[in-house]
Amino acid sequence: MSDILAQTVHVQVSARTKWMHTGVMISKPPAGGRGNRFEIYDRHTTQWTAHPTQGHYYAAGDPKVLSVRPGYAMPGAREGALIGRIGDNGGPIFIGDRGNIDATFVFWEGELQLIINDDLDGRFGQGFNDNDGSVDIVINIYVPGP
Repeated sequence: MSDILAQTVHVQVSARTKWMHTGVMISKPPAGGRGNRFEIYDRHTTQWTAHPTQGHYYAAGDPKVLSVRPGYAMPGAREGALIGRIGDNGGPIFIGDRGNIDATFVFWEGELQLIINDDLDGRFGQGFNDNDGSVDIVINIYVPGP
């Protein structure tokens, strides 16, 4: 069985926006069924930063900061990396330059939201106030094939 590409969505994710709404809804499949698959990747046409003095980078994040503190969108992941969540209450999902979400295995339902991995409340600096740039993200939505 191979999945069928049903839709492609392009999203420009700003480094200054917390949990940007994409318009892409993710829901669990019926019991025993397969869910849609979401392929998310950075087109590498634009860059962003969570620390302007340290340079800009793609959605993989700052290669010089490998792990961040509590209070970030996803503690333990690279600063400046692209992070996702499903709905307002979903846990963080590391996406970086490329990631996949298989709805067959999700715990939450709702809209896919995206964010740069940075200090959400400014506890360790300026938080989102000094961020700059954006990343150009593609979301391919695949439905289960016959």
